[in-house]
Amino acid sequence: MIKIGVNVFLIFVIVVSCNTDYKKTPFYYTVNKALIKSNIEFLFPDGGEIDEEYGSVQQFEKQNLKITYLTDTIFAEAVIAVNSCGKAIAEIKFSKDSLVLTTIETKELLCNSLEWYKYQYWIANPKNKKFVVTQD
Repeated sequence: MIKIGVNVFLIFVIVVSCNTDYKKTPFYYTVNKALIKSNIEFLFPDGGEIDEEYGSVQQFEKQNLKITYLTDTIFAEAVIAVNSCGKAIAEIKFSKDSLVLTTIETKELLCNSLEWYKYQYWIANPKNKKFVVTQD
């Protein structure tokens, strides 16, 4: 009888420990609460074609920065280079009358190569305020 009780207890401990969710929310998942949702689309690996086609990375970023003000939301698109070995999520920062579209790296293991992604941001703007929008 004791063996059965011990076996049942061990099975219970194993099942509970395997099904317990130990995930802790790291600081980088706490994105700005004004960011309603975001979308990411891979464009291409980093290379010389940007300089050849657009003249510079800054011109490429500037030409692909799009901002649309809706009733109580801002829709923004930006192209951003992120680490090829990492995983970056969308993030926004406010500073007075400025809105910065940026990303946060969620992996610690990084490498020396970059990839270009198009990030889309849906940002709550209940006061329909106009911002100077930049990207980081």
